[in-house]
Amino acid sequence: MGTPNTTWPKRAGLSGIATLLAGLAFPPAAGAADGTPAHNSSQITRSSSTAAISAGATGASAAAAAAVAQPALTGPAAGSWGGGRLDLFYRNSRDGRLAHQWYLPGPLATWTAAESLGGTLTSQPAVASWAAGRYDVFARGTDNAVWHRWFSGGKWSGWESLGGVASSSPAAAAWGVGRLDLFIRGTDNRLYTRHYATSTGWSGWGSLGGALTSGPAAASWGSGRLDVFARGTDNAVWHKWFSGGKWSGWQSLGGRIIGEPAAASTGTGKLDLFARGTNNALFTRNYSVTGVGWSTWTTLGGTLTSSPSATVPAAGVTTAFVRGANGLYYYRQRSAAQVWSGWQAADAALAFKGLGAWVDTLDYSALSPATAVPVLKAHGVRTLYLGTARYDSATDILYPTGVDAWLAAAHAAGIRVAGWYVPDYADLTRDVRRTLAIATYVSVSPAGQRFDAIGIDSEYPLNVPSPSGWNQAVATHLAQVRTGTALPVVAIVLPPVLMRGWPDPSRWATFPWSAIGANANAVAPESYWTSYTAANRCAAGDPQYCAYQYTRGNVLLSRQYTGLAVHVIGGVGDTATVTQVADYVRAARETAAAGGSLYDYRTTQPGFWPYLEQLNP
Repeated sequence: MGTPNTTWPKRAGLSGIATLLAGLAFPPAAGAADGTPAHNSSQITRSSSTAAISAGATGASAAAAAAVAQPALTGPAAGSWGGGRLDLFYRNSRDGRLAHQWYLPGPLATWTAAESLGGTLTSQPAVASWAAGRYDVFARGTDNAVWHRWFSGGKWSGWESLGGVASSSPAAAAWGVGRLDLFIRGTDNRLYTRHYATSTGWSGWGSLGGALTSGPAAASWGSGRLDVFARGTDNAVWHKWFSGGKWSGWQSLGGRIIGEPAAASTGTGKLDLFARGTNNALFTRNYSVTGVGWSTWTTLGGTLTSSPSATVPAAGVTTAFVRGANGLYYYRQRSAAQVWSGWQAADAALAFKGLGAWVDTLDYSALSPATAVPVLKAHGVRTLYLGTARYDSATDILYPTGVDAWLAAAHAAGIRVAGWYVPDYADLTRDVRRTLAIATYVSVSPAGQRFDAIGIDSEYPLNVPSPSGWNQAVATHLAQVRTGTALPVVAIVLPPVLMRGWPDPSRWATFPWSAIGANANAVAPESYWTSYTAANRCAAGDPQYCAYQYTRGNVLLSRQYTGLAVHVIGGVGDTATVTQVADYVRAARETAAAGGSLYDYRTTQPGFWPYLEQLNP
């Protein structure tokens, strides 16, 4: 798996497995396909061949062989150990490593940023959970073997090899505590499996036959039951199940799909099946969820760029994940009452979307959370940006008693809190430590309050001995913070329009926009049209520095340079006018800024709020 953080286990029998997978012929699979008739969508209609997954080698055409999908790389792997929790695993397209985000339900819930779990994946991952606090993740490595790591006891294991020679992404299911079943497509396009039990360890690999043109999907509705799905040579979904101690033959479930199907079970005798149709929409059919056998295929819409994945986060609830056209992962959830939600993004930038408000360290003595937070709530503020310290502060968290009061009041009002820190990069170790102190902070009174996100305010000091060194420090700071926490991070930066008009063009030539894009979840340009330079240039007749065009330019350039969601900060409040604030909000909305705020809350005039409220969707 590249350079996994464990010693390679002994690859006992791997050469024998490789020979088995590569050399077996294609006899017909046991059992006949049942020829399930076509269903109700022209985009997911079934081929006429009823032997598309059970045919032998002599029956496989050259066209069918060419249709065999390469191992999928971009699809999600969705997991849950219950309680409404959702976990999302995927291959990071930047470095090929395993990435992991999670979502804990609640009134202030948001998705975490992605943590890296290492490895070098050559397929999308698969995940299964046999109990609360346990995940097992699988993926194909650079040697085409299946690699495995697991989460147990609050920590991740290293990677271990499970051998095999996979020609697809794996699939996994757990029918109970201490039991795992793993499936792959072999190099002969047959389905292969091995299983794990705590009493016996891992079994060897065995063939279940078939002629797969995709990786498999797997689900279990109870002890001793497994259901496996794959695409056949007719591009339909085919189904095989294990029950009563033996495997069935292959059954066609029709459809005409792209890539791997996905499956999940909400209870005994119930299955949900998902697939990407030929129009790139998400399609589904289910077994006995509504009290009958297999339903017909129906569409859930969307524009997919990957195969789907599905999981069950709570009793009777099914969640299906896909990758969208913009590279983000999206999901729809069906409630226990059989009602589907709309599409939602598994996006850590959610913490920075909509209307925000700013309180800096200079305002703690002048503002009371008990009076300020009700005002924020009344105007629809979604995130409070709370200053925690600066580079010249005496401690890592400057006013812990005040922080506790703001956290408690904001959370009680349904407002997220992002702690933000101002570095100067004279001491990078200190700056990283103080930023990560936000991530680890837990309030004392009332106990247990935490920050929901982090802001890094990389303002440009007046005297920098080395501009290129300062720019590099911005990148290093972000990278080290990203490694140290999964909290969402917003990079607060000087406005790119101002950088572009800087007297010395070389000053910003090395500013690390790409590092911001790689390590932050959103970018927040300080689009202060009242600042000395912008205000003077606007007054001198240059409209690109006036509120409307300045906001437009800073949103568009920040997005172009980083690829991130943009939370545009306007201001400053004590010298802004109502007309300027209206222009700022209009520009933010026209450029589809993810969110916005006026710096700062203390100087925000009452007449500004009706305009600022429009920054919420």
